[in-house]
Amino acid sequence: MGTVLDVFTGKRFVGPKPREDITPRDLKRILALQSRRRLHIQRKRDGYGTYIPISGSSVGLYSRQNTPWTGKFTKLERELHSMQLPDETILCGEMLVRNKKGDDDPHLFGRFARTNHAGSILLQKGYDPVHLALFDVLKWGGRDVSALPYEER
Repeated sequence: MGTVLDVFTGKRFVGPKPREDITPRDLKRILALQSRRRLHIQRKRDGYGTYIPISGSSVGLYSRQNTPWTGKFTKLERELHSMQLPDETILCGEMLVRNKKGDDDPHLFGRFARTNHAGSILLQKGYDPVHLALFDVLKWGGRDVSALPYEER
């Protein structure tokens, strides 16, 4: 995973990255940190990592590789805009699409993300809307909060 560019200042943030090589000894340490509220653990869904910069009336959607998705998921963008979040805010989350059975479907999301804007909107008809599982705040109202403890963000 790369870094995400802060579109407001040019600073780069390193996003969260799941580990796949955790040993039983690591797990014991991780659970001890969690019990002392020094670490937050959450379930990984089958979606796509997404960064959401918000600037005034503009809401952007970008992959972890900084691929622009803005304009392809307009319903989600409108919902985020209606929340009236502070200017110069960057959120981090995971975009999810559910198939007709109600399961997370990363392949279906990939189809939506890879096609052009109009095609993506057309493909989304007949499916649950794209969902966003928000899990972090990197910047809030122009203030870099990435170094604050997770609970404060």
